[in-house]
Amino acid sequence: MFSMAGAAMFLPFLPMLPTQILLNNFLYDFAQITIPTDNIDPIYVREPQRWNISLIRKFMLIIGPVSSLYEPRRLRIRRQAR
Repeated sequence: MFSMAGAAMFLPFLPMLPTQILLNNFLYDFAQITIPTDNIDPIYVREPQRWNISLIRKFMLIIGPVSSLYEPRRLRIRRQAR
């Protein structure tokens, strides 16, 4: 959503209509309803688990820039299609 807000400042059109943003938020919220009913393995409940920070860091360093490079291209293609 931050990329859409940033794109709205520089593009001559709105990247998403307000109804599309509301639908996007609703679908995300609906997906989060399943979290409280998630069944966790008993071993994870008995003792706290350590996070694999290096794996998270690698994921962020790869997916973050790829996503940031992909978004302007997608908006440019959408703009040309109009």
